[in-house]
Amino acid sequence: GVPQHRIYMALFEGLVSYDAKTSDAVPGVAESWTRSENDTVVTFKLRDAVWSDGVKITAQTFVDSWLYYLAPETAAVYAYMPGMIIEGAAAYNAGEAGPEAVGIRAIDDKTLEVRLVGPLAYAVDVMAHYSFAPLPLHAMEKYGDDWIKPGKFVGNGPFTLESWTPQQSLTVI
Repeated sequence: GVPQHRIYMALFEGLVSYDAKTSDAVPGVAESWTRSENDTVVTFKLRDAVWSDGVKITAQTFVDSWLYYLAPETAAVYAYMPGMIIEGAAAYNAGEAGPEAVGIRAIDDKTLEVRLVGPLAYAVDVMAHYSFAPLPLHAMEKYGDDWIKPGKFVGNGPFTLESWTPQQSLTVI
């Protein structure tokens, strides 16, 4: 929902963000992108980016994050969004294919390739949604469910988490 997306935008930065006036995609962690001639492959070039704990964010970070989000056992509410545009994502999310079927790969640390289900003009714009967010999997593994708590939270957005009382308040600085 909208409140969650506002929190996401404060604490995280995805490949792209939204232009405030046009709602078109603008650079985020991806400094640029190109499309294949047939408009079915988008290749993102990433800028130097790190998590708030100093760990590098790479193309593999996005691959691992998206596969985690799409995994059937994650049961992510918005997993249908990547499923609508990324080749093989819906099948993987439904448990009908393995992660190797998903059309994403890290070419190198700063190059992410995304194969689309077809020539989708809006694909990059959709990727500003938090269902395409990078995830600090290293922090999630270290802290388990507590990774989202103040003092343990790791993000890459313009703000950091100062305090959080579930269902009451959240303060970022």
